[in-house]
Amino acid sequence: MSDAPTLDDDLTTGPRGTLVAALRGVPPTAPTLCTLWQARHLAAHVVMRERSPLRIAGATLRHRDAARERGDEVATLADYERLIEDVAAGPSRLLPTAWFPMTNVLEFHVHALDVVRAPAEDAAPAASAPVPLGPRTRAAIWRSVSGMARLRYGRPASRGGVGVVLVVPGGPRAVVARGDASVVVTGEELELAMVVTGRERASLATLSGPDDAVAAFRAATGWDAPGSDAAAG
Repeated sequence: MSDAPTLDDDLTTGPRGTLVAALRGVPPTAPTLCTLWQARHLAAHVVMRERSPLRIAGATLRHRDAARERGDEVATLADYERLIEDVAAGPSRLLPTAWFPMTNVLEFHVHALDVVRAPAEDAAPAASAPVPLGPRTRAAIWRSVSGMARLRYGRPASRGGVGVVLVVPGGPRAVVARGDASVVVTGEELELAMVVTGRERASLATLSGPDDAVAAFRAATGWDAPGSDAAAG
């Protein structure tokens, strides 16, 4: 009988549990892939996104980072654990943010990797094995990724003027942008999500195609550039 843990393929509980486990595995000041955010800021972002979206919007209009301000209030391990408990609990069922769990599937899995693949100071992002996911979770992430890719690479300048094809080994593929020459981004669904959300350096996805097309795509997307945009959360 196998002792391997059972994957939680429930779209409501699985992604949240993965994020909570990642946050509990690091101290509050641990770096993340999101520029200027430590683990405590990322946790604060999730809680505020679900419970105080208007506060985030207001801070953004004033050119302030609400998650950073809230995270800076986390001064002790006990504060951090309470914040993680808020992430685990989720929003009140009376709030609209609790009604659409699908919106959290990609968000929470990507943010979990923001934590576990964060680089040491001035180093490349930490390498790790692909994350095992259940079929429902993989399908949900694929739907989000293929749609987001069409938006991100919609302008020729955003992809170096080349076509873009996403491929999951043994799974779905999508032509998300067309061009005279194309690049193929290959990886599991979550690895493709890391690429599409601007976290290319921390993804295990591979890039193939004509050398000129690959070079143009890398330059246009910043594939080799360090860092990630916290606004992607």
